[in-house]
Amino acid sequence: MINRIILSSERLMHTLNEILDFSKLEFQEVSVFESAFELNSLLDDVCNTFQKTAWNKNLKIFYKGLHGDPRIMSDEKLLRSILVNLVSNAVKYTLEGKVKISADIVTKENINHLKLSVSDTGIGIPSEKKQAVWEAFRQVSEGHGRSFEGTGLGLSITREYVKMLKGEITLESVQGEGSVFTVVIPVTLL
Repeated sequence: MINRIILSSERLMHTLNEILDFSKLEFQEVSVFESAFELNSLLDDVCNTFQKTAWNKNLKIFYKGLHGDPRIMSDEKLLRSILVNLVSNAVKYTLEGKVKISADIVTKENINHLKLSVSDTGIGIPSEKKQAVWEAFRQVSEGHGRSFEGTGLGLSITREYVKMLKGEITLESVQGEGSVFTVVIPVTLL
């Protein structure tokens, strides 16, 4: 009974945080604050956040960080939120297999960009539903008989944060085989 109460309170807290984040975006109360930080430490923190949940589902969760562990200049808080939303979905919608976060630096038009990918071996997204996942309060599985819980705000919030960082987010998915969300944002390497 105590575990159910704890789980329910965690879900409620997560829902309230998503609604607050969405409201802040709607009222343009989120701003970008760049600072220097170690991306690999951020990736490690995010993996550790979901380690217990992944372990309980017999999932392997890991990351491939930046070679040489460089510091980057970007908005650490927004990047953390982006990764947490993407990894949360990956863990939620993966029943077996793995969740992997990959980081790389790519150069586009002589500007360094951070490329982050979150891949999973989960349920995947049908091609006709790929556009709906970006809409607020929408999920692939909707209605009273839906299989997974959630508000349907995580990916719409994530997309707005990526736009604020002057980046792009893309989705590749095959139903029954998994999904890959890729974020590419300009960064300064230190």
